[in-house]
Amino acid sequence: MKSAVQISDVTKAFGDVVAVNNISLDIADGEFFSMLGPSGCGKTTTLRLIAGFEQPTIGQISIMGQPVAGVPAYRRPVNTVFQSYALFPHMTVAKNVAFGLEMAKIPQNEIESRTNAALELVQMGSYGSRRPTQLSGGQKQRVALARAIVNQPRVLLLDEPLGALDLKLRKDMQLELKQIQEELGITFIYVTHDQEEAITMSDRIAVMDNGIVAQIGSPKEIYENPVSRFVADFIGETNFIKGKIDSVGETTVLDAQGIHLVGSTSTELKKGQDAVIAIRPEKISIVSAKDAGQSANKSAIAGTVSQTIYIGTDTRYQIELTTGDKIFARLQNLEAGQDVQFNKGDEVSVEWSTQNAQILAE
Repeated sequence: MKSAVQISDVTKAFGDVVAVNNISLDIADGEFFSMLGPSGCGKTTTLRLIAGFEQPTIGQISIMGQPVAGVPAYRRPVNTVFQSYALFPHMTVAKNVAFGLEMAKIPQNEIESRTNAALELVQMGSYGSRRPTQLSGGQKQRVALARAIVNQPRVLLLDEPLGALDLKLRKDMQLELKQIQEELGITFIYVTHDQEEAITMSDRIAVMDNGIVAQIGSPKEIYENPVSRFVADFIGETNFIKGKIDSVGETTVLDAQGIHLVGSTSTELKKGQDAVIAIRPEKISIVSAKDAGQSANKSAIAGTVSQTIYIGTDTRYQIELTTGDKIFARLQNLEAGQDVQFNKGDEVSVEWSTQNAQILAE
């Protein structure tokens, strides 16, 4: 598949601070690619390097097969959408969208047709005569998006564009952004610290930490098969039980204070090494202690329910295990008026399938 953006062995340092540390990425043409990570992980610096707002200290960046070292931002085939919107308050919506085309001396009839098409695409076709002060936050974000796509960039860069919106509007805009990207067929490179945003919209995700890429993969690959404790902990909710590697083979066995727990692993581990078994709350089943038993391809460990939390769709159970670890399990509330299945103080066994657990280096 043709590459839209290639980042090859790029490092970016600001004095003694290394913001991006020898990363390489190959982003396909037409892909919705997200860079996800906590504040300070290097994701926004990487986006600024692609945009041309910063230059690499070491390494090379190519856009649509062309190296862009020294090429200023305004001459790169990219546009950027910022969280702050950056709309001109004295201009109408239509004038804001058309501004870049006017600066490029595009013929007036083409400016009008492209501006109208961009506003229609973001569902703002009837708002062209309004001023930004007359718009809601979500409408301003749509105008900022229209202003970026009207220039027909080959790559659209989005720097946490939904961060200022309320939760419901953010969820609605996630679906709209993905639909717009599919309609345009261009590459979107999206920066966020919000895991749900990345998982909802992306074809692939690069999880970043301390200036490096910790893992790249599809949302499903990263959620189901994290390669490190950091990735497992950052993406969604995860329980960790500590122990030492007992054996490594087709499956890996963790010794948690004499209790053998089985899981899969995608990293090199050695017998006796400190490790954790990572298991998602929704992958855990709970049975009463009297009904507990051994079954093939499953791990089980005893514990006591220490807390129950009703959250509407699910009930969350906090369970203190015999190892001293505390974990959460989530059971779906399938029936209206359903009572909690377990109460505080109940003796239980928590169980999970081997394929649903990952054993990772501590």
